[in-house]
Amino acid sequence: MRLSLVLFLSLLPNLSSADIELNNMIESYESQKSGDYLNNQELSFLSHEIGMRLLASEKYDSAIIYFKTALEIDQNIDKNDPSLGGRWTYLGQAYTLNGQINNGIESLQRALQIDEQHYPKGHLNIGIAHGNLGWALIRSRNYQRANDHLKIACAIFLEEFGENHPQTLDCHKKLNVTLKYLQKNR
Repeated sequence: MRLSLVLFLSLLPNLSSADIELNNMIESYESQKSGDYLNNQELSFLSHEIGMRLLASEKYDSAIIYFKTALEIDQNIDKNDPSLGGRWTYLGQAYTLNGQINNGIESLQRALQIDEQHYPKGHLNIGIAHGNLGWALIRSRNYQRANDHLKIACAIFLEEFGENHPQTLDCHKKLNVTLKYLQKNR
């Protein structure tokens, strides 16, 4: 019992320092988000980082707010910035994990459109965008569309990483889910 208590207490400083760091980031965000914040690139980066930490902590509602701010700023600064695809991706993931599947799919479709404008057809970013969209479409039970996107993603991951890479294996696992449901409904 004492060993468990000592172990637990030794973990508290690590947990609280992460919370303190996040709170400091949020304070900095709040102090910067005033006036003409739409031209504040630093606020965009900070907002995105806060969103990432909240996403990792499964605080999806809050993550969505910060991802939307980062996206709003970046779109205001440069509507053709290739990094907007990544901003839309994280927003789409947060929406999807929060159960807002349709918003997630819309955001992930936007990410794919942006990436397709900036990268060649077989680029890794294109594969990631198709993979994320396929994952969200599985969650919406739209297995045919998910299958279409996952086929593209898996082909790119296979080319980029090889057949035994975790990204490739995970993609094929998701693709098998779609195939299972499509065969069942023939």
